[in-house]
Amino acid sequence: MKVFAAVQADAAGYYYSLPPDAHWIEETWHFLHRRRVNTFVPYLFASNFIIKKDVFDRIGGFDEKLVTGEDTELGLRLNTLGFRSYVSPEMAAIHLGNPKTLGEFFRKHTWHGLGMFGSLKWSWLDKPLLMTLAYLGLTAAGVANLFLGLPPWRWRVALSAGLVLAAPAASVAYRYFASRTFYRPVRSLLLYEVYLAARSYALFKVAWARLRGREPRR
Repeated sequence: MKVFAAVQADAAGYYYSLPPDAHWIEETWHFLHRRRVNTFVPYLFASNFIIKKDVFDRIGGFDEKLVTGEDTELGLRLNTLGFRSYVSPEMAAIHLGNPKTLGEFFRKHTWHGLGMFGSLKWSWLDKPLLMTLAYLGLTAAGVANLFLGLPPWRWRVALSAGLVLAAPAASVAYRYFASRTFYRPVRSLLLYEVYLAARSYALFKVAWARLRGREPRR
């Protein structure tokens, strides 16, 4: 209530806080995405999200047709329709049940990726989707170079590895710049490699479901 009283915002929240016994996967992903400043943002995560009831009713609430990503779609819809969302570190909330293995992390972001096209009608600049497409293209180029590139083989392997890691490295660099935090670069690179692989798998699941005239399974 203090945040709403202090700023002209229609929704408010913050990236969730970590539990005391956080796993390294939780901790690394948290530090990559947290924000330190009070500012207006395009959307908020639903794990720590408060919206004024009259605004929620006026825009029609969540899009229940989406498999996942309904919080992003709602936030972008708010922003497009002239409402404003505010992020404040003072609004702390601990989120439990975060992935604690790379397998869980992969499955979570595959599930999240099933709704990746829901926000495109409000904004074409969907960074996760654009980065997923870049990752797929660079990975395909890396595999092709491994088998079709010029010798010697050491250079082929080095170039292919660089192509596969290019999108994850760019994502980590962007997060470091946005959060002003340099935190565990090797672990960060590993998590973004798994994240983009999961989003790519989700993209194939969505495409396969659409070809069969169905919605992707939850």
